[in-house]
Amino acid sequence: MRTLLPAEVIYLPMDLKRWTEDTIVCDINEKLLPPDYLDLCDQCYVMGVLEYIYEPEWFLQALQARRVSGSRARTPRVKS
Repeated sequence: MRTLLPAEVIYLPMDLKRWTEDTIVCDINEKLLPPDYLDLCDQCYVMGVLEYIYEPEWFLQALQARRVSGSRARTPRVKS
């Protein structure tokens, strides 16, 4: 994601796993979001996690003051 953004955009990564040194580890299902990161942002990209959130209403409410874009995680089709 970082490489796709314009140079003037500050990328603030959050995930369950620390992929890079600047990734903040958070667990949405434990309702643990980093307020300092959220206070800095005006746009949130939620990629591949919405279908795994136990309480999506809570999550979207927590992000209410920001623009939110999202994508679904693709799951492979299983032959029956």
